[in-house]
Amino acid sequence: MTAVGDATTTRALPANLSPALADVPQDTPSPTTGDGISCMVDLLDTSIARDPAGTCVFGDPTADTTVVLAGDSHAYQWLPALEAVAVQRGWRVVSMTKSGCPLYDVRLVNTLLKRDYRECYAWRGEVLARIAAEKPDQVLLSAFTGSEKPDPGFTGRWADGVEKTVGGLRAQGIGVTVLADTPYPRRDVPECLAAHLDDARACAVPRDEALSDPTRRAATLRAARQAGASTVDPTAWFCTRSTCPVVVGTTVVYSDNSHMSATWSTATRRLLADELARISPVLTG
Repeated sequence: MTAVGDATTTRALPANLSPALADVPQDTPSPTTGDGISCMVDLLDTSIARDPAGTCVFGDPTADTTVVLAGDSHAYQWLPALEAVAVQRGWRVVSMTKSGCPLYDVRLVNTLLKRDYRECYAWRGEVLARIAAEKPDQVLLSAFTGSEKPDPGFTGRWADGVEKTVGGLRAQGIGVTVLADTPYPRRDVPECLAAHLDDARACAVPRDEALSDPTRRAATLRAARQAGASTVDPTAWFCTRSTCPVVVGTTVVYSDNSHMSATWSTATRRLLADELARISPVLTG
């Protein structure tokens, strides 16, 4: 992206930053279609929607083409982009996401709960049952892979979980796309920018640092392809060959230390749409 390259030289924050810097931490996904209930659930939830009224359906609810978005909060951050594409191309989107819980079949110790993340496993069962009932045209999966794990065997178990989950969906005849994780700034970006109003470059992240845990990143995509999924690596939408800027044009890329701002997610909609059209003729719109 030319805009990303240009952003590496940005010094003072644009006067027309949108949203304003003080509002960026609240610039998180907020669906505007369907019932508006996001179906992003918290650590202790095991149901797909916290609100019983939540259908998890966005875009065009009557459309013939259905796309499922599933995974943890790093899948959820793609909902603004996907919802925008769905509205434009006439898709029905089902979004099911849970904090700290990838759909991949791997056991996890949740660092906040300090125990086996059993709520995640129950939620996965609910999501997989919903996917089987929906028979979607495509399932989009993504997950946070930025933090290195001290357990040397974790990457192997993670890759096995990716392959098992993708393989199970493919066995049902469902198309699957795995989105590689977004670059990880590891610092609260709005806070950093507030301290460097005259030089946004001070908050940019070296590409090698932002693509932390490269072994697990690579293993995720390799296992997905082996199991029959298509893969999309969006790194070029965020970084040059050396740098990942945190302000592009008039948009702050991250709302915190890890997640895309909803505004930036929406800004990637054409790139995401092009990748999905490349993957499946059904998704050309």
